[in-house]
Amino acid sequence: MYINHMLIIPLAAFIAGTLSGVAGGSGVVILPLLLMAGVPPQLALGTNKLFTTATLLSSCQQFFKEKLFIWQHWLVAGVATLMGAIAGVILAIIMPEHWMSNVLPILIAAVAIYSIMPHTKRKPKNMAKTKSERRLLKTSMASILGIYSGFFGAGTSLMWNTFIMRTLHVDQMEASAISRAMCFLSNMTALIVFIIMRDVDYRVGLALAGMGMLGAALGSRIALRLGPKLVKPSLFVTTMAMAVQLAYSNWFV
Repeated sequence: MYINHMLIIPLAAFIAGTLSGVAGGSGVVILPLLLMAGVPPQLALGTNKLFTTATLLSSCQQFFKEKLFIWQHWLVAGVATLMGAIAGVILAIIMPEHWMSNVLPILIAAVAIYSIMPHTKRKPKNMAKTKSERRLLKTSMASILGIYSGFFGAGTSLMWNTFIMRTLHVDQMEASAISRAMCFLSNMTALIVFIIMRDVDYRVGLALAGMGMLGAALGSRIALRLGPKLVKPSLFVTTMAMAVQLAYSNWFV
């Protein structure tokens, strides 16, 4: 039973939080670990949401202090991602457990591959987008990523960053602030639904959250010295190995 992993999982959360502070991707590390420890898929998703929500809250506080996120510009998109997150959680809850067990290794591997790809800022070809066009782009992406965040969630921040920088043409710091705020909203919404459905293990989740926040503080210091270049390949190899292990245990054993 996964209770026997109560010492291993918080240690992994500290490491994942450190990786998140450097290069992001803590959720895609913790979720497969919970699954490998024997946590049922829906319960693993809900518990992982508690972990990611806590770490995102810590990040958002710093960005809000710097006034890098103007919430008035993202009200409509915020509502869209909130509704999407609710739909995503409902989909995760009603999906049969064996289907979820088969789908999650594929999603984990896909996020690992996406995280290792270069995501450079494109030069703006046309800055003449109207306000309504920009609002439609933001609302559409918020709906899609809200559903994804509620259903799975790992890698959502990276996807938000890529979309914002390539489509709205803002700098890295502002994109990070926006992505953290939107991810916090979708994760918090999903967490509330999982709590209502009693799909959260508080003992494991709170231990994950505390250790993850400590690790994130250490990771931010490492990022200033080393940057993500060394950590991203390590995160990719580790995550892919766990995805392969999950795929083997769910598909062939």
